Formats: sequence, structure tokens, C-alpha cells
Amino acid sequence: MARTELLFGAGHVSPTQWRDFLSREVTPRFPYGLTVFDGYGQWKAPDGRVAKEKSHVLLIWHGFDQSAKIDAIRDA
Repeated sequence: MARTELLFGAGHVSPTQWRDFLSREVTPRFPYGLTVFDGYGQWKAPDGRVAKEKSHVLLIWHGFDQSAKIDAIRDA
């Protein structure tokens, strides 16, 4: 099994939009399960200030041959 974590900024995404994304893009590709954590992230912006944003962490355990499905979620 492989473990993949995808990080999504949640600053401009409503809870409904996030649930719709999971239902439309993630669940059909990984119907046997996934885990989502709500999080908080920060990074140093190009202007030097510390930018902060709510985030979602998507955790998926999957077979090693599922990279195309992971890439499709990234693209979506």
C-alpha cells in the first residue's frame, strides 16, 4: 500500500464546494475510503510577510498502481 497526502488551501472554498469536490472528484476514484483533516497552514509570501490560510489534508491509502487517479485529483 502507498500513502498519499494532498494539501488543499481552503481560503476561498466554501464547505459546500469542498464536499462537492470530494463527491465528484475523489470518492469515485477511491470509493473504499479516505480521510480528511481540517488544518491551518502558513508560508512566507514573496513580499516577506507570513501568509496564513485554513486548509484541508486529504489522506488516501491505495495500491501502488493508482498514480493516475492521484494526478487526476491534483488536476481537478
